Amino acid sequence: MLAAWVQGGWLFLTPLEGWRAFGRAEAALRIWDGENWIRDSLNDIKCMGVNSSFDTTNRFALSSPATLRSHEGSDLQLKVNKATAGDTASLLFQTDWSGRVEMGTAGDDDFTPKVSPDGSLWHEAMVVARASGQAQFPNGAEVSGALTGSGAANLPALMSDASDTGTISTAQTRSVVASDDSRASSSTTSVVASSNSHAAGARSRVGGSTDCQAAVFQCVVVASRGVLNTVNRLLAMGNVNAAPSPANRSIHLFGDGGNIQIAGSLTSSHTFSDFAEMFPNGTGVEIPLGTLVTEDAGAVRPAGPGDEIAGVVTATAVVTAGDTPFAWQGRYLSDEWGRPLYDTAPDPDHVGDGPAPLIERRKENPAWNPDAPQIPRSERPASWTRVGLLGQVFTRVAADVVPGDRLSGVEGIGVRSTSRTGLRCMTITQPFDAAKGYAIARCLVNIRV
Repeated sequence: MLAAWVQGGWLFLTPLEGWRAFGRAEAALRIWDGENWIRDSLNDIKCMGVNSSFDTTNRFALSSPATLRSHEGSDLQLKVNKATAGDTASLLFQTDWSGRVEMGTAGDDDFTPKVSPDGSLWHEAMVVARASGQAQFPNGAEVSGALTGSGAANLPALMSDASDTGTISTAQTRSVVASDDSRASSSTTSVVASSNSHAAGARSRVGGSTDCQAAVFQCVVVASRGVLNTVNRLLAMGNVNAAPSPANRSIHLFGDGGNIQIAGSLTSSHTFSDFAEMFPNGTGVEIPLGTLVTEDAGAVRPAGPGDEIAGVVTATAVVTAGDTPFAWQGRYLSDEWGRPLYDTAPDPDHVGDGPAPLIERRKENPAWNPDAPQIPRSERPASWTRVGLLGQVFTRVAADVVPGDRLSGVEGIGVRSTSRTGLRCMTITQPFDAAKGYAIARCLVNIRV
């Protein structure tokens, strides 16, 4: 019962459920629940406005110069929980009720801060993958200071160090360095020191170029203008002030077959030089430089009287065919005309989703042993001889040879001949040495004069 002194008498009232009364003894608000007076609670309040008005969306509204949340002895944690990964849990910063910055997990569980100039158009500044913790910068990043620390070795695309950078390993890497109006769009691509260029193929590169594109897998464009590279594993160069086009290429270096294509000329710095080929050595011992040789059953030996001159053993060749600087010459199979044979296989360097595309590659000889030591033919003079076949060569000649003489061979030394042998003395560069048994002449080889 409640008692109240009213107009000189006591008024007794039976409280109804929900009535509130203030308890002076405990200085607390109480509520009648139908049986007892219980303390009032703030639990399960549907909405509240503090110096502001709430609504059905913003059920707690606060208008204040500042708010404070402080620890109660140690930690303080603020939780923002959402129902599913596809929902949004974020903090939104506004200017005059228009969004400018939002950060959180919006539409997935990756952490993404994004910005907007007007509340409508949004730019993702960074995406931190929930599974790996790797950060991507979809709109690029500008760094004015140094990137340091042990974690710098794991940056997605760029690392510099005075010694060993350590292993850099990421799923996707793209970089544009010291360039303008350029783009690296596929995985592990880069554009360096270029303008208006695009590395579009996986593992492609553009360097030191303008208006160029590397469009396919493992292709490169360097020091060029207006070049479009559309061939896998190819380095291309060119210089045409035009839109990117394959027609603007002037140099090709093929990584698959080791071939070279040029649109201009090839110039050597040799004062004079010749074109040579490696021949099997038919003698089993090294044939000295300057020796006239003849071909005998596919091998060469010093030329004698009546032998046809095949060429001269040379060390000045600007081009040497038939050497094996990289691998055994029989590593790859060819047809009866020497044309390379090819087969197809899934690309072992394929990245991204879906099955690997089929690529064409040279057919390997089953007899090739990659573990066997490889010594180039040019380093096995007892078995192979470099023979100058065309051009100017140093030649061993007899004491009476003079410029203008045609030469034939006697024990590999040039002697005067009246026939057109394909070898003619141009100048004597070293006079006859009786101890050596020959002079040295500069001769034209395989010029039928």
